[in-house]
Amino acid sequence: MDRGKNPSGDRQRSLFGEEFPIPEPRWVEVNAAGVRAENPRQFGGPWLALELVRRLGLDEFLERVMPRGKERIPWSLTSLILVIARLLEPSSELFTAEQWYPKTALPELLGVPAANVDDNRLYRALDELLPHKRELERHLKQRMGELFALDYDLLLYDVTSTFFEGAAHFSMAQRGDSRDQRGDCKQVCIGLVVSRCGMPLGYKVFPGNTADVSTVQGIVTEKEARYGKTDRVWVMDRGMVSEKNLAFFREGGRKYLVGTPKALLKKYERELHFIMFRSRDRVKKEDRVLAHILVCFLSYVLWKTLGQICQKAGRGNELRRVLAEFSEVQLIDVILPTREGHELTGRCVSGASAHLTILLDHLGLRLRARVWEGGVKK
Repeated sequence: MDRGKNPSGDRQRSLFGEEFPIPEPRWVEVNAAGVRAENPRQFGGPWLALELVRRLGLDEFLERVMPRGKERIPWSLTSLILVIARLLEPSSELFTAEQWYPKTALPELLGVPAANVDDNRLYRALDELLPHKRELERHLKQRMGELFALDYDLLLYDVTSTFFEGAAHFSMAQRGDSRDQRGDCKQVCIGLVVSRCGMPLGYKVFPGNTADVSTVQGIVTEKEARYGKTDRVWVMDRGMVSEKNLAFFREGGRKYLVGTPKALLKKYERELHFIMFRSRDRVKKEDRVLAHILVCFLSYVLWKTLGQICQKAGRGNELRRVLAEFSEVQLIDVILPTREGHELTGRCVSGASAHLTILLDHLGLRLRARVWEGGVKK
């Protein structure tokens, strides 16, 4: 894919990436009455998610920073399974491995058989992914800026939280001010920084009993150390205001705007909550929790990237509706019985609805319903 192209530009991609050559015809007699379709799998959603991954260069980045070792499946691909699952069907690693992944076309799209994906491999991928958090944030900031000509002159900052219903025996899990009305559960707090259009720049995790006002100096200092102290404006709500914080901004010559309407910042918090996990199993290690949150953040980046593409294509911001439209497209096994008693097998993608066809055209994508892999069953 030409990464220099605008995602909403005129260039279109085949559903399968590159154009496939048309093979020489082989003629057989088929019993039309016996033709059947079997094993439908989700195709549209996973394919769209992979398209977002490629536009962000996330696949190439993970392949570069997570070089292949002796494992059968590269950790870069396993990490992508986690991120795409979080975007399309947020659930536990066990559910993802045993219930969701085999019912999607990801085994074909990624080349990773369902038999090679289990919850233990997904958990281990979390451990492999976490050390690359800082590099991921830096890469995504640069890539999103290139794709959408983003300005980072104004940054919005807010704090949200996520709670645990299972065991949470680590220091960061504490009871605190619960935004989910779950004061009975331990939680961690998450400080999220976004651009003026809501594209996520980065985040930081705090203990669950951390007061919002006490997070400001740390997050500002961290972002300045990473991206430089440029002429930007920090925007936050009244809950972040204290004399100490105001003195911090003034003494450093920083620009700030406080007292921003809560609804403006909470919009992004609600979007993050749509993807954010609610852990109910095997949450016992702090690093594992932090890795879960990183996966959620990456899925949120995909979500916001889709939003930017739709807005640039004039399709508004109804992202759930867009995902619902794509979810109707399936990968299907087609069985063709022949006069000789053999069965020809192939896979094809179901056709798009009239509305989805229009949507694909606006997004610069082309979906072709065609057989793309086949064989002979004796």
